[in-house]
Amino acid sequence: MINRILAFALLLAFTACVDYKNVEFLSLENATLNKISPSGIEADLWLKIKNPNDYKIKIETKDLTFFINGKEIGKARLTEQMELTKENTETYKTGIVVSLPADGNIDLGMIMLMSGGKITLGIKGEIIGKAKGISKTVPIDFTESISI
Repeated sequence: MINRILAFALLLAFTACVDYKNVEFLSLENATLNKISPSGIEADLWLKIKNPNDYKIKIETKDLTFFINGKEIGKARLTEQMELTKENTETYKTGIVVSLPADGNIDLGMIMLMSGGKITLGIKGEIIGKAKGISKTVPIDFTESISI
């Protein structure tokens, strides 16, 4: 019992020493559509992110929903874990996969055709940031207009 109390006290002391500053999503710099199929979308995104912390942060998908022109397209996930460099503002390239609903009520061609050369991409949900053995769930909600 004393070992558990000591372990908890050490964990509490360690986490209290970690100085965390909010990571800032600055912009969607670019997007490339790699594949559209009945089952989903594969794309590359270039995200400009500022990490003001003096340690690297690893980012993983928790629960994300992808939107085009305000219409929900499907559930999204990063293809691999992102690692944000410490004390830096940088543009990171990441792959994203969007699973389309099985009912097939999404007409991506029509959405893009009616957009007039510009579409608004949106991602909403949560991601997980990990650093120094501690993880934190962070809400994400952004939209960005791009030319197609």
